[in-house]
Amino acid sequence: LSNDLEVSFTKNQLTKSAVINFVQLPYSNFLSSVGKISDDEINEYVATHPKQFKVKENRDLGYVLFTSTPSKKDIDTSLNEINSFITSKVIKDNQTGLTDTIQSFSSVKNDSLYVMTYSEQPFSENYYQEQQLPVELQNFVKSASIGSVSSPIRIQNVYFLSKLVDKRAIVDSTEVSHILIGHSETVQKINTRTKAEAKQLADKILQETQSNSMKFYENLALSDDKGSIQTGGKYVVRYGDNQFVPEFTNFATNNPVGKIAIVESQFGYHIMKVDKKSNPKIGYKLANIVKTIQLSTETTSNLYKQATSFIQQSKGKSLSEFANLSRKNNYRYYTEDGVEFFGQLNSLNSDKDQEIIQWAFDKNREPGETNMFTTANGDYIVVYLSKINEEGLETAKKARKIVEPILKNKKIAEKLKTEIKKLGTSDLNKIAIKYNQQISTAQVAFAGFSLNNLNEPKVIGSVFALKPNQLSKPIKGDSGVFVAQLQSIVPTPLSLTDVQLGKEIENMNKGAVQPIFADLKDNSDILDRRKNILK
Repeated sequence: LSNDLEVSFTKNQLTKSAVINFVQLPYSNFLSSVGKISDDEINEYVATHPKQFKVKENRDLGYVLFTSTPSKKDIDTSLNEINSFITSKVIKDNQTGLTDTIQSFSSVKNDSLYVMTYSEQPFSENYYQEQQLPVELQNFVKSASIGSVSSPIRIQNVYFLSKLVDKRAIVDSTEVSHILIGHSETVQKINTRTKAEAKQLADKILQETQSNSMKFYENLALSDDKGSIQTGGKYVVRYGDNQFVPEFTNFATNNPVGKIAIVESQFGYHIMKVDKKSNPKIGYKLANIVKTIQLSTETTSNLYKQATSFIQQSKGKSLSEFANLSRKNNYRYYTEDGVEFFGQLNSLNSDKDQEIIQWAFDKNREPGETNMFTTANGDYIVVYLSKINEEGLETAKKARKIVEPILKNKKIAEKLKTEIKKLGTSDLNKIAIKYNQQISTAQVAFAGFSLNNLNEPKVIGSVFALKPNQLSKPIKGDSGVFVAQLQSIVPTPLSLTDVQLGKEIENMNKGAVQPIFADLKDNSDILDRRKNILK
């Protein structure tokens, strides 16, 4: 809880502002004046900021991915298969000698049975608007007549042969309102009333609504769908959307605006009314023969030979040799540094990621070892364990991205401070001219952080220690070095009452608890032994 002293102190901070002139010397303007930051300098910074750069035990990995890609022969075989449905064909059973005729896709009358027999995907009764279809099919449906069959279409490793079965105007979206009356026999048992009592109440609400439409909204508070009460019980049902139970969707889709009725579902009785429908658009029903391009035994065998040959050639090699070997053969090579036991492989993202990590963390594993993993879709991953990193601090290589800008800015600030001190001037204009910068003006709050949209708390804190017209010493800010001159301190009106301000302070104090727990955790000797159980 906040006390009167806190409120008084905070109020004093919030009601005081400083009007200042200042010159900003951005670090980015002086980067060429500092050289490369050495690894030793970065390591020294990391050592003095251990909490920021503490790392758990981790592994550095390299790996090569052998993707199960169909050969040209595989593609041609699948294309010939899909093409075979364009015309009728006679097939013969070699054992019985009997023949059978498979009708062409365009001549068949029972599309759903034909698709069920020959396609990898079932027949769908849904209608799709043009923009919902793959680009390859959009031009086809716009010009096709009912019964027309497309040319074979390849999307990734799947071939499609599509037949336009029907087209009609469909409504894309329907806005409905409902009141849900639940009972004790529903799946969620959201109300203890009996089913008969629920039906009686639903009938009563329907009769009242049919007599007076405003009664629907008066009875809305009775709805057991509490989440929709605030929005008037409204939902938008989109064509083909499976978000709602079928009974709910069917009523919305198949009834005109203004229709009110009771619909029963697994959740109870819905008093539903259709409020609004979008303008109808042409929808297309398609029958699709779908065939995935299958990898031949020859293709999978060749891929396995490539992967096993590579892992044999890479045994006993260094990481650079492993990488060079993969590049020489135009294989897909990746590296992943700093992988933790409960981490993930961002570059790979396969179903074998966790198995690879567990392999790398095995207590008997040594740098330079390789292993091969096979994914569910037939890819091979050859993994190289390049380094075992014990718990400690980040290396200079990994910390450089964060530390190098900090150290460069520090060197720039020291250089500029020395130069400005040698000028020996109290004239802000001379400093601006020397560095070809403009003098800016700002009004900043004592409790604030923003200086003309720059986050510069050190600068703001420094100016409040100045006397009117006094020039500050060079201030090392977050975005550059600043020299400021105080013009005046002015009062700032506060819109909060003391009570409201006290509440704000309480909320800020609550938010300060989490960082305390984080600090306690960082300073505790907690050993995570979960990986020992999972190994």
